[in-house]
Amino acid sequence: GSLYSVNDVPHGTVAKVWYDSPTLGMKRRLTVYTPAGYSTEKQYPVMYLMHGMGGDENAWSELGRTAQILDNLIAQGKAKPMIVVMPNGTIPSENLMDEVPLFAEDLMNDIIPFIEANYRVLIDKDHRALAGLSMGGMETLEAGLNHYHQFGYLWVLSSGWFEDDTEMYAERGAYLKKIAADFNKTVRVLHFTQGGPEDIAYKNCKAMLKLFDAAGIKYQYSEAPGGHTWHTWRNDLYNLAQKLFKD
Repeated sequence: GSLYSVNDVPHGTVAKVWYDSPTLGMKRRLTVYTPAGYSTEKQYPVMYLMHGMGGDENAWSELGRTAQILDNLIAQGKAKPMIVVMPNGTIPSENLMDEVPLFAEDLMNDIIPFIEANYRVLIDKDHRALAGLSMGGMETLEAGLNHYHQFGYLWVLSSGWFEDDTEMYAERGAYLKKIAADFNKTVRVLHFTQGGPEDIAYKNCKAMLKLFDAAGIKYQYSEAPGGHTWHTWRNDLYNLAQKLFKD
């Protein structure tokens, strides 16, 4: 069957959970996947997984088929049992890109502490991953580059800084050079992937990677046909989950 068919395997649980966000001054909702057999006896690694523009905390669990993909991989022994936290990265703001730093702040100040207080999770960077598609990829870069001591794994799916934003490119380029040596020592894997040249983020991603190259930051890159679609991102999750928390 497909990567996300519902197979006769032990199933994890998908919960919709409310948390308090003092950062945003509101109550917000998360979707949390806990693997089959989740128990209080053991602690689990955690992946924070972000959707794209216009999505919310339901996107990855419903359109991305997160639970089905993880259930199957974990049952086959291909992925470690892990918790997957799917936040709502859509925040009403004046300008679309304003929500990216706001979300990063909410993630660091409110979401991660909430998960660590309420779930049995390992709290070191090597058991904490951050991944996101499109706008969620921007959020991954925002939180991941500014707080890289907190994450062992960063995955950026179908995303890149807007090529025409010369000011941002200059600023980020300088920042990447400043952190490069320390970043390379700290982060185990930084991986960029996209859905081939037909992916609307393709050119931006390629332009952005030149900044990472110039700074000497180590990363992995992959692409496969499929465009800027859930077909691509489900495959990404399938591939990504198998590589997390293993090296």
